[in-house]
Amino acid sequence: MEETGLQPQQPDAPASGDAAGAFGPARANAHVAGAAGLASAGQAASAPAAHTGLWARLQSMFVPHTAVGLNIADDAVSVVKVHRRGNDFKVLCAAGAAIKPTKAGASPGARRAALVAAVREALDAAGIRTRKVVVNLPGDVAECNVDTYPPMPMHELEAVLKRQGIKLYGESTTWDYVTLPGNTGGERNVISVYAPGEQTIECIKLLKDCSLTASTISVSDLALLSLAQRMVKEGESAALVHFTRRAVSVTVIANGEPSLIRRIQLDREAGGNPEYVVQEINRTFLYFKQKCRGRSVARVIQSGASERMIDLLVQTTNVSVDDFSSLPFSVGAVRPDFSPVAAGLAVMGTSSTQINLLPDDLKEKRERGMKAASILAACISTVVIYLACYYSLHVAQRMYRDASNKLRMQAAFFEPLRREHEGIKTLREKVDLRRNLHTELAQMSLPWPYVLWGIGKIIPPNVNLAEMTLFRDENDDEGNWKLRIAGDLTVRAERRALVLRQLLDRLGQSGLFEAIQLDPLQETDTGAMGFSIRCNVVPTKDWAS
Repeated sequence: MEETGLQPQQPDAPASGDAAGAFGPARANAHVAGAAGLASAGQAASAPAAHTGLWARLQSMFVPHTAVGLNIADDAVSVVKVHRRGNDFKVLCAAGAAIKPTKAGASPGARRAALVAAVREALDAAGIRTRKVVVNLPGDVAECNVDTYPPMPMHELEAVLKRQGIKLYGESTTWDYVTLPGNTGGERNVISVYAPGEQTIECIKLLKDCSLTASTISVSDLALLSLAQRMVKEGESAALVHFTRRAVSVTVIANGEPSLIRRIQLDREAGGNPEYVVQEINRTFLYFKQKCRGRSVARVIQSGASERMIDLLVQTTNVSVDDFSSLPFSVGAVRPDFSPVAAGLAVMGTSSTQINLLPDDLKEKRERGMKAASILAACISTVVIYLACYYSLHVAQRMYRDASNKLRMQAAFFEPLRREHEGIKTLREKVDLRRNLHTELAQMSLPWPYVLWGIGKIIPPNVNLAEMTLFRDENDDEGNWKLRIAGDLTVRAERRALVLRQLLDRLGQSGLFEAIQLDPLQETDTGAMGFSIRCNVVPTKDWAS
């Protein structure tokens, strides 16, 4: 057995937030470099510059919301079409087809023909007419690693990763990587994938025979990882275990990110010994617990395991084992008995940031197409915005003209009423002026000293005069003046009525006042009885006599 890629992540790495895409939370702030594939065998390649800043955000606006995942396994082909809306995914259709076995010693062309027939059968069964698909690299030949690198410039990191790929497969290597959020010390946590260049070329040729085009070439482990990260709860440490005929991949997910990936190559003897495979998986879990300060794996999400292998995992590792039967997104009316690898590939296709093993020339052509589509969409958006602004301005001008016409019509209608109101206002001012003049003349014509002297003679003893007010009623058109006399009676209670009657009689007999009225009596705070008398002043009296 051969083990590769056993690199734990430091436990201090911060957990990132949710993000829709191939790697869920891990892709939120990740820097994605382009693949360094080969156009042909024997040619080394370098990774092109990554899209960053505003241009990356503009490209993310035009990421397709529907993608088709194509899983090419050893004995079957599966296709799944997924639609994304925000962070929610829904399976639109899914189908599968078995690969017809070929006779021993058959030519490679017979195997290719069987694969092409199975792919076309699956696409027809699902009713998919899309030419672009996200496909996994057949044959389980890729190597996936999670490594931690010290702080270094990006070009130096790419050089280190390139040397690692050359060490694995020589100059004929296709590789790609993605950096995860690093530790506080500045280290870079990197997921890297390497594959033989001729295998990538063969996959592209196979799709061409099927009348398809690969928008992304990835591996099954990363496709399942895109689903498993959505099934792991926050703060939970879980492991994704993927069983194939040739290898077992163990990916530990902590803080929403892949912490380590271990790939266990299987030979014939090890493949028939489940106890040994489970023992190696348990060793991986113990290694993670030792390196991550006692943090242990509490859950396993498996794919491709037999019932005996699942029972051994539960008994030996003492963890709960789940599968992809409960998908992390809405399935709709489609039965869930399809390949989770194809579903994960389709989910990866709806992300703008993903590991892609396409050769350099195809990837650059794809980037130019995306850039041209972005520029075209920006131009169309500008034209649409200009037309919308022009139409809005036209509508606003028309509304302004209509409002102005209505205002002029209303002004013409209310103009006679306004003039009539102004005339009434002028007449009222004249009436008020004459009334004020009449009041002043009336006050000057009354001999007020004589009136006051008469009141002094009228008031009987034991009556305190507190207030005397002269006023005129506005509703009285004759211009009569009224007098209000207020005070209190300081005599005993049994004599108050007599004194008050004497006061009223004197007012009436004086000839100075008429229409004498007595207001209700009120008792004051000192115990006296308060009174208030209102009367009209007689203006026609011959005051000289």
